[in-house]
Amino acid sequence: MNLVTGIAFPVLAEGLSHNFSILNDGKTATDRVLLDQVEADLTLALCHVRTLKNAKQPVNCLPSEIMAQIFVHFDALQAVRTMQDIRVASTKKIKTMSILTQVCRQWRVIMFSTPSLWNHIHIRSSSADPMAMRSLLLSGNLPLVTYYFCWQDRPGTIAGAPMGDPTFQMMAQNVYRLQKLYLYVDWTSDSAYWKELQQRAPIIQVVQILGVNRRSRNSTSLPGDLFKGQFWPSLERLSLSYYTFSPTLAHFSNLKSLRLYNQTSEAEDALGFSRYLPAIAASPQLEELILSRPEPIIQRTPSSEPIYIDNPISLPHLQVLSLGCWHYDSDDVLDFMACIRFPETTSIYIFGISYNEWNLRVNNLIETARRSSSSHRPIRSLRMAASRVIDGSYGFALEGDTLTFTSNMEGELRESLWKSGILSQVEHFTLVSSVSYPLMAAEFAEIFSALPALRHLVVSGATTESVLLTRVANALGLSLSATLPSCPLLESLKALYFPDMDEIPQTEDDERSQVDPTAIAMLAKERAQSGRPLKKVVLERCGKERVEWLERSVQDVSVVKRWNTCPGGYFELAILKQMHELTVNPLAVS
Repeated sequence: MNLVTGIAFPVLAEGLSHNFSILNDGKTATDRVLLDQVEADLTLALCHVRTLKNAKQPVNCLPSEIMAQIFVHFDALQAVRTMQDIRVASTKKIKTMSILTQVCRQWRVIMFSTPSLWNHIHIRSSSADPMAMRSLLLSGNLPLVTYYFCWQDRPGTIAGAPMGDPTFQMMAQNVYRLQKLYLYVDWTSDSAYWKELQQRAPIIQVVQILGVNRRSRNSTSLPGDLFKGQFWPSLERLSLSYYTFSPTLAHFSNLKSLRLYNQTSEAEDALGFSRYLPAIAASPQLEELILSRPEPIIQRTPSSEPIYIDNPISLPHLQVLSLGCWHYDSDDVLDFMACIRFPETTSIYIFGISYNEWNLRVNNLIETARRSSSSHRPIRSLRMAASRVIDGSYGFALEGDTLTFTSNMEGELRESLWKSGILSQVEHFTLVSSVSYPLMAAEFAEIFSALPALRHLVVSGATTESVLLTRVANALGLSLSATLPSCPLLESLKALYFPDMDEIPQTEDDERSQVDPTAIAMLAKERAQSGRPLKKVVLERCGKERVEWLERSVQDVSVVKRWNTCPGGYFELAILKQMHELTVNPLAVS
């Protein structure tokens, strides 16, 4: 069995036996050279024994294919979710692979003969990168997922020529194997790096290009030929930040996701979101469209008006549309949405920064979205969210039959919604109250008057005082038992405690996390007497005596305590959070 060296074990054993017999012969003087040979043979024999012993370990009895699959899970680069994680994951992979290849010869052979362990590659510098170059060799012919993080075009080169970058040159020779390419660079428009990428990459599906070390507030234009279709015919996902392209030259016949961040240009910003309509028209398979514009629109001119209003673009597969208007312009949003058509199942998100005025009425957004879809569903669920969850931004979302918007919008922009009749079929209403933007008693009355079909109400807020719940109870008909109460179909009510960051309870029994249900108990009693009882009430921590008071009028009363050694389980934190992050942050890996 040739386990460690090319010497057969029986021959080694025979040689040891012969040398020991010589050493045991008292007639022969001890030879130091012979002793060294015996010591070396014993060490070799010990290696054989340990190898045989390791071979009997359960883990080494697994087939090599199974071991290879196990090792793949140690590749941290295959689990990254944001570009911010790449460096840490790459360092972890280098360390892990180094350890695993030194455990034993069998593991080393398996790892070096498993291409799927090496086809996720992080190129760390513009000089020779040993780990990246070795990975390119060991990855065989598998498709490549490559992260190239390098900026500051090398001094002494013209427009950042890649001739002095052997790792990039090696990657360029394997462009035909690229499946996903992530570039975090500061290349200029005329950089020779782009020319190296203008090769046919028939299987590339994902391209993400992020600009760093910005010298100008304007986006860098990419070579138009990159997006004409002949180089990347299978491209499905494209994400750009601080880099832009000519929309009229783009051809994305298979594109499913388009994310554009920080798209700025003094010459072209007058068109706003509508600038991208030609590229969108060339992308009939789009399922996700995210546009984030940080700069205000230059003064509008007639030529800057959308050209697709009379002939809207059809996007029959669109699932997500998100617009980030960090310098808000309501006409820009409405003009853009008027130029596209999408299914009723498309989820729509619009975000705006809080220090700019949001002047678009909620009902106008809903009506525009409905005109842009072939048909529309009635709104069954309404949510008013706390803007602090999304960094104080304005937020609007229409997801299927659920309408969500933040409470920091001006009251007059919401008023037309309450009077529009759009909410007449809402059955679920979730109100996350904000200390910074509290609703007045008069608006509560308008809200519940607009919700005649309401069945389930959730009220969540940071204050432990009874003001919030008292306003809710009064708007629902408390002390007005002589007349029909608002929301006659209401059958369940939840009163929850959602703390501000500076009011997080310090202990599990902190009084600040107790909800005062007095107004709810009075409301339940009056509704029971009027023949419209509440069937279920859920309270965030409530004294036993108060629960008993409620149980006289409500069939099902329960108490919840969202605490597991620390505050947690707050669904309020998730409202709009994920899509806001995706719209704001270009570092998310596609």
